[in-house]
Amino acid sequence: MNVTQLSLGDLAGNFLLRRQNAALKQSLTRLTNEVTTGRAQDSVSHLAGRLSTLSALERDLDLIGAHRLAVSEAGVQATSMQAALGQVHDSVAGLAETVGMASLVPGSAGRDSVTVVARQTLGTMLSSLNTQVAGRSLFAGTDIAAQPLQDADTLQEALRASLAGLTTAEDIMSAADAFFDTEGGVFDTDIYQGADTNLAPFVLGGGQTVRLDIRADDPALKSAIKTAAVTSLIEDMAPNLASNEVENLFDAVTGRAIGDQDRLTRLRGELGFAEQRIDIRHVELASMKSNTEQARNDLLSVDMYQSATELESVQQQLETLYTLTARSARLSLVNFLS
Repeated sequence: MNVTQLSLGDLAGNFLLRRQNAALKQSLTRLTNEVTTGRAQDSVSHLAGRLSTLSALERDLDLIGAHRLAVSEAGVQATSMQAALGQVHDSVAGLAETVGMASLVPGSAGRDSVTVVARQTLGTMLSSLNTQVAGRSLFAGTDIAAQPLQDADTLQEALRASLAGLTTAEDIMSAADAFFDTEGGVFDTDIYQGADTNLAPFVLGGGQTVRLDIRADDPALKSAIKTAAVTSLIEDMAPNLASNEVENLFDAVTGRAIGDQDRLTRLRGELGFAEQRIDIRHVELASMKSNTEQARNDLLSVDMYQSATELESVQQQLETLYTLTARSARLSLVNFLS
């Protein structure tokens, strides 16, 4: 039986070949990565230990990332608020048109249709202003967990009690104004359930902030809710009113609805300006991110020609080492690379 004899020199040589193999494989992986990405895999060696500039760029990218997240959150808030206000505005416009057309229809038929539309409008408005995004109320001020407004039935019942027994359009509208507009009045205490403090401005970075602090008790929104609520109760109050007072009440709510549209347009315009600032900042931060990443890439970039040359050299050395190893140990390529 033949037994292969290994001397100390054979073991040392085998160990040396294995160590060279490991080192060449490591270099092969590094150079392949650098040729593929164009960036140094070992930033410490590439920059000779001078990492201050790289660290500053990495910090800048982290800060830009945080600002982009804040801007994205502000964008979602602003877009959602604009959508809700759009629903309110459209509802008021539809109500104004319905009231105007109903005033041309004699008798109670017109009042019936207005009452139905007004109740639907009121429900839509309150639902829109109670919108939540990611569990946060949009129009409740700092109390983001609160539903800012009571439902339509609760509001109608409270307002009906305040208007009971009144027999003129002027008195009805004055009482409605007191209900909604008196500081600490019924609307403020029983209907609006949000906070009386505004959300803090969203920080967009670079010393920029944007306010998205419209609350459901904003005067423009209260006025629109008031118009819809009073209109929804006209049919209930009609039996106690003279016919000319019913007409006067129709005229009053029609004028209020037209004014509400103008106020809501201004409110949406202010919000639209905030949206524009957010969009501009989003573009600015995207550009800053791109420029900073490019600066980092330039700092870590490698000479592609040199890396490719070194890669070819390492491949040749591996081939040579394999040839020597195969001859000395009669290894297969599969065994050599395993």
